[in-house]
Amino acid sequence: MQKPDPSSIPLSPGVYLYRDGKGQVIYVGKARILRRRVLSYFRPEGLPAKTKAMLAHAQSIEFLTTTTEKEALLLEASLIKKYRPHYNIVLRDDKQYVLFRVNIKHPFPRLEVVRKARRDGARYFGPFTSSLAARETWKLLHRAFPLRRCSDRAMKNRVRPCLYHHMGQCPAPCMGLVTAEDYFEGVRRVCDLLQGKADPLLKELHSRMEAAAEALEFEQAAVLRDQIRAVEKTVERQATVLPGGGDMDVLGLFQAERGLALGLVFVRGGAMTDGRAFYWPGLTFDDAPELLFSFVGQYYEQLTPPPRILLPWLPATVQEADGEDGGTDGAPDERSLLEQALSERRGGPVRLVAPQNPADNRLVDVAQSNAREEARRREKLEETPLPERLARALHLPGAPRRIECVDVSHTGGRQTRVGMVVYEDGRPSPDQYRAYAMPDGGDDYGTLYAWVARRLESGPPWPDLMLIDGGRGQLAVVERALADAGKADF
Repeated sequence: MQKPDPSSIPLSPGVYLYRDGKGQVIYVGKARILRRRVLSYFRPEGLPAKTKAMLAHAQSIEFLTTTTEKEALLLEASLIKKYRPHYNIVLRDDKQYVLFRVNIKHPFPRLEVVRKARRDGARYFGPFTSSLAARETWKLLHRAFPLRRCSDRAMKNRVRPCLYHHMGQCPAPCMGLVTAEDYFEGVRRVCDLLQGKADPLLKELHSRMEAAAEALEFEQAAVLRDQIRAVEKTVERQATVLPGGGDMDVLGLFQAERGLALGLVFVRGGAMTDGRAFYWPGLTFDDAPELLFSFVGQYYEQLTPPPRILLPWLPATVQEADGEDGGTDGAPDERSLLEQALSERRGGPVRLVAPQNPADNRLVDVAQSNAREEARRREKLEETPLPERLARALHLPGAPRRIECVDVSHTGGRQTRVGMVVYEDGRPSPDQYRAYAMPDGGDDYGTLYAWVARRLESGPPWPDLMLIDGGRGQLAVVERALADAGKADF
């Protein structure tokens, strides 16, 4: 790409987008001064290899100006998520985490499992990467500490206690069978447990159990015993790493043979509760500074950050054309901008810090170890041919050679078609694509059922794997149609 005319580049903060010959966005960047940053790409020497490769494919550049550099930071993260440019470090993680929510403003709060935290005054606990494990914990907590499960609307309209009350798992606040003070005592214990304060809670429960046993209240002692077991089971996989408590996320990096991996560890209430790991093929430690800040900016776009995020080190600010960085002239550097954006997201201060003591170093080592295991797993997986991985994942007898993909389309019930595309040996076979004209109607299930007969009439070659767009209903219709045609083993 030729160097653009400097006068055509704004002097304000903003975002720049490089596009290739097809008009696709291949790189998104931000700058405090757009002209200075963009011209830095065209200096005669000192450019990284990835930047040179990007410029070799770029054909045009466009600009989106903002009033502040922080706005540019947020816009950059949004555009990277939207376009997923080839030369940006993109967090390809659409997984939604699970949180526990307790609305402490309600006189009788319930423990909810949610996907997103809101600024509504409620207390949130998590995140948890496994929704299955989180729901098992949710059930365990309800068995140990009776709380209502019904919605606010159901609670207001209830005329008699629910089944959970008769099972001893709900104190029936809907019927006025428990005071708000007594009910909230159970809420407090659940919050303490989810916040990592298990030891004081266990001591309290043991003391009350012993007192109940001495008073010959054996039924109450048995209830307390079950609560103790539930608490112990809930926290048995949580390792205490901060004796003084505290919440933070910890990042660690590992340079693998064919890529760069990042490990993320969640510490809540001083206990290590969960973690994730990510892997980017083709990256090296030269990309680590960009990766750390880019990851933090993208990862916490939809997730509430903790007050402290521990990085393996604090990357230097990106250098611009004249050798100045984003922190000159009294302007905030990228770390400060990220902290400001994260603080607004959290509704409280957030700090990005490097290890400051042996305990921090140990946590970074744990995150790095998780990154190393993820890199080994991903690189070993990549050594296995994709058809074999697909066969293993779907429990097929062998690697699928021919794959047919089927979908129904129509326009308001008219011009109904069933499209079929074919892949053989991992490559598309356009000459075998088909579009079946079907009777008009808006019934996708009926159309799929009728299409199966058309497909059988077409004859071989038969697919080793057929993919049906839709859900279980569409799949069941195709299976039923094959069975009715005597081709259940198709």
